[in-house]
Amino acid sequence: MAINHKAKLKFGIMCNGYEFPAWEAQCIQQLISSGYAEPVLLIRDVTEQKQEPVFKKLFRSSCLAELFDLWWIRKRVKTLKKVSMLDTLKEVETIDCKIILKGKFSQYFTDQDLAIIKSFQLDFIIRFGFNIIRGEILQAARYGVWSYHHDDERVYRGTPPCFWEIFHQDAKTGTILQRLTDR
Repeated sequence: MAINHKAKLKFGIMCNGYEFPAWEAQCIQQLISSGYAEPVLLIRDVTEQKQEPVFKKLFRSSCLAELFDLWWIRKRVKTLKKVSMLDTLKEVETIDCKIILKGKFSQYFTDQDLAIIKSFQLDFIIRFGFNIIRGEILQAARYGVWSYHHDDERVYRGTPPCFWEIFHQDAKTGTILQRLTDR
């Protein structure tokens, strides 16, 4: 099969809307600016989030970490400040998806949404929204769904990013771009 070097890669963006943390917006902008890829589909998560009672939130083990993240980190770290990508992405087709939750964390797409996403014949999907996605969506694009993760996800899972690496005095901290699988 001959490779067409003039054809741009078509990609989808899994997101919550048109506002992205600055680092995600920069990733999207660099993909577009490269001239090798173009966004053709926004896959928006419009699932209604269950509101956890405030009393229950206060007694969760991660409550202090979440407050620290919200009131200290997100207000000071430039790469986490929200950036509107509306001007850049306003012409991109959008599909609003309501996911199906199976178990406590696994998110699946409906057959109807999957059919629409597949109809775009995407080369890849970049995940900047949703949570732990599973199922057929992971094969909905030629090269799958890509997701960024801080450091080695086999060693450090969850938040806060880069905290445990420093706490354990690891010699290095990094980031990976991984193709998601159902493993």
